[in-house]
Amino acid sequence: METIEFEKIKNKIKTAELNSATAKGKIESIESSWQKKYGFTSLEDAKKKRDEINKEISEKTETRNNLMDKLENSYNWNSI
Repeated sequence: METIEFEKIKNKIKTAELNSATAKGKIESIESSWQKKYGFTSLEDAKKKRDEINKEISEKTETRNNLMDKLENSYNWNSI
């Protein structure tokens, strides 16, 4: 292997290590932000929280729809 090839490979390794460190730093920043804002740090916990919120939204939407149906059925709208 020639010196030029060796140096190219060595530079690619350094670049890959730098990119890896940068990515890890971004992940740590995101996890820290999640912890401050929402109280969790992992993607799995974020998905669980999302599922809880979606379930809550579904339940509230169903309750709202039932109440609207009850309201609509309790009044004679033809008399208006």
